[in-house]
Amino acid sequence: MPPGEASLRGAEPRSVLSFPSGIAVGESRLYIADTGHHRVLECTFEGRVLRQFGTGYPDLVDGPSGEAAFTSPRGLCVIRDAVYVADAGNHALRRIHLAEDRVDTLLGCGKPGQPQEGTPTRPADCLLNQPWAVAGANDRLFIAVAGCNQVWEYELGRARMRFVAGNGEFGIADGPGRNALFAHPAGLALVQQTLYVSDSASSAIRNIHLQTGVVETLVGHGLYDFGEQDGKRRDARLQYPFGLALDPTAPILWIADAYNGGLRKLRLGGGEMSTHSLAQALAQPTAIAFGGGRLWIADAGAHQVFARDLKSDVIATLDLID
Repeated sequence: MPPGEASLRGAEPRSVLSFPSGIAVGESRLYIADTGHHRVLECTFEGRVLRQFGTGYPDLVDGPSGEAAFTSPRGLCVIRDAVYVADAGNHALRRIHLAEDRVDTLLGCGKPGQPQEGTPTRPADCLLNQPWAVAGANDRLFIAVAGCNQVWEYELGRARMRFVAGNGEFGIADGPGRNALFAHPAGLALVQQTLYVSDSASSAIRNIHLQTGVVETLVGHGLYDFGEQDGKRRDARLQYPFGLALDPTAPILWIADAYNGGLRKLRLGGGEMSTHSLAQALAQPTAIAFGGGRLWIADAGAHQVFARDLKSDVIATLDLID
């Protein structure tokens, strides 16, 4: 427990979650980036915490789950028997080996820097700058590197970095990946050969056609141009979107519209934007994921995780038993 946290008489007990900003679903487990507590939790769908990865103190340490350390982990992605972590505060890409109950570092050394293409000899040889989100499948892992306004690909089998899009400048511009501009990309969703990006500072939803490398803006108009409006894409407005998730039953991209405190839906294939009404008000939804018949919502502003049942549309608070 950090010094002074419970030393004051009458101090409130530590909440189970602090600014949760990442969520991912495995076959039968839920993974939560407990960002403010510098750890990643493995839970049942009913809320029982099975394992904690990270001591809870901010640091960059590899090893067994009880000895490893993260600093403000954010985006999560489950691929086979591993959870990949955008360890934003450490400017690193981390991996949790679930079967071996240990954590290692794939990229980064704790200091920000410009990523480089190629196969690094050591993790510290390839720097990152505030990785906020990860998404992927099979041997392809995509990283939203918010600090340098770029998207990169890490080939898991070859341990090789490959540039995808964003020239590094802060802005919003479409076109070939080398010329495109992003503004703090904060969320990713991979749908076949298309990578969707929530470009937070432009309140935009972008996509990258992976076969051609071309970037396109679906919703959004410019830097700091935000609002809250549904309808046709040219009229729709968001305010600092973060998490993205593809609906398992329809061609709909769900969006955690963080600063509007809501969930939005964008129908793919040229469809419109709409708002999904919830009985439970959200404060600042930052990450969403589908799995186990539910839509999971990490609400950083409320320090809670919520679960929306896909059949009944009932939403409930996940009461974690830590």
